[in-house]
Amino acid sequence: ASCDWSSDVCSSDLSMIFKFKRKIVLPILILLIMPTIILSILFFNRMQKISYENTVENVENSLKTYPIKDEFYSKQMLFSELSSLMSVKIIAYEGNNIVYNSLDGINLDIEEIKLGYTGNKRYEIKKKTYENFNISLYIIIDRFKIFSNILNINIPYLILIIISIFISLQGILLLMDSFFKPISILLEGYNDIISENFKSDINIKREDELGLLGEAFNEMKKRIAIGSNKFLLMKRFNDDILRSISSGIITADMCGKIKNYNDAASDIIERVMCLNEMNCEIIKILMMQINETIERLDSVNKTEYFNGYDTKESVYLDITTSLMKNSLGEYIGVICSFNDITNRKKIEENVERINRLISLGELTAALAHEIRNPLSGIKIDRKSTRLNSSHK
Repeated sequence: ASCDWSSDVCSSDLSMIFKFKRKIVLPILILLIMPTIILSILFFNRMQKISYENTVENVENSLKTYPIKDEFYSKQMLFSELSSLMSVKIIAYEGNNIVYNSLDGINLDIEEIKLGYTGNKRYEIKKKTYENFNISLYIIIDRFKIFSNILNINIPYLILIIISIFISLQGILLLMDSFFKPISILLEGYNDIISENFKSDINIKREDELGLLGEAFNEMKKRIAIGSNKFLLMKRFNDDILRSISSGIITADMCGKIKNYNDAASDIIERVMCLNEMNCEIIKILMMQINETIERLDSVNKTEYFNGYDTKESVYLDITTSLMKNSLGEYIGVICSFNDITNRKKIEENVERINRLISLGELTAALAHEIRNPLSGIKIDRKSTRLNSSHK
């Protein structure tokens, strides 16, 4: 059972250490890592926005208005510019006929593109019209592709950020280990105190406040050992007294709840209960007197008589209840002591019976004396009468 108890204590300590680490490490990690992550996100978001603006500006600059000096040549120049725009997808209509299409790899409905709505936030559609050529251009900008290009460009920076976060984590963990190791040692010392092992001291090899704390803990452990030994000796002495005395002792708190009792109390109560087939009357009487002491805040002494229904056996108990106080004079409970005074009562009854017999004997002697006095007078008179008659 002791092994199970010690293992439970160790497991509770481990869980406590884990909770303590979680309460300290997580906020530190959040405070150190979250700013890096937030700044990285803001940086990539800003880069994506700049790249998007550059893409739009590049498209607008490339798709300039062409003069109509030579329509065929102007169209060829336009289509050449369209083919050079690799960062966007374009579909061109001349009237209702498609004259240019670079939507390879994009699963979009052409009718939705013409309406300017794709139902997908990934794509943005811009329209540009060349009225002199009767050509309408629908430019599809892929935001995800722009973001991918940014990631590919900034992969070294991204790797550097990840490495810095990893190094920060390792540094924080090493720092926390150096901080929690003394705490674990202190918890081991605490377990030694709980298991009453006061021989081994803890050893925190540090010169800072934690090292001073370890020295103070060892000093406290020695004082606890001395106090614990004194307490154990006193407890054993008190237990020996309670075990040795013939009086029954019961202690209760100020609510009347039984806290402790000795073997003599158990034996006396059991002997009284056996008189009347385990009748609990004695327990009720004891509890009533304890509660009476609590209500009156004063000692109570009574003599109770218990006898058997079918036998002539009887038991007399002298019951005394008084209040217990602590060193401050505060009431902390009630102590009930009771003694079996049956033999004393029997002696007192015998003495009283003898006294009655003695009194009866004295009365008889007095009566006999009083009766003998008149008879003696009568006897003398009769003798005198006989003598007088003989002389005559």
